[in-house]
Amino acid sequence: MKLLGILLLSVIPVSWGIGQYIHLNRRTTLLIEIVQLILTVKERIRFTQTELDRLLSFLHSQPGFSKDVKLIIRSVMKKRNYNDILEALKKIKPALLKEDEIFLLSEFFASLGQSDIKGQIELCEFYFTEFERIKTKEESVKTEKSRLSLGLSMALSAVIFIILI
Repeated sequence: MKLLGILLLSVIPVSWGIGQYIHLNRRTTLLIEIVQLILTVKERIRFTQTELDRLLSFLHSQPGFSKDVKLIIRSVMKKRNYNDILEALKKIKPALLKEDEIFLLSEFFASLGQSDIKGQIELCEFYFTEFERIKTKEESVKTEKSRLSLGLSMALSAVIFIILI
């Protein structure tokens, strides 16, 4: 019974490390999907010149996006004002996005449909570059932090196990 208790206490740090890894992985995946979303918007604007509401409805129905991205799309549908979009995104508060990334997304969606096709394509390219930079940085952070959190949690588990045995 004592051994079982020791094993359970030893597993707690490992589960924390795995939780950190999962969080970092989901955040990176969401950023990858946002980059893909912006590219898809750009291509749809370039080739189909679809009206914005129809474009967002189309994107929401696509199977390739996660529920997090679909929630973002759904929250900005039928909204054109920056403040309305910002409030909608803050309300759903995608837990995996930082405050400045929520502002960037709000700017992106608020700016869509405000200029001609060429201007919208340039807008998509700008936000693609911004989110690509964030994604690249986050991928390197994920690599560093996941190794660190998993390594420390394993070491802590081993120390707890040795101390309590």
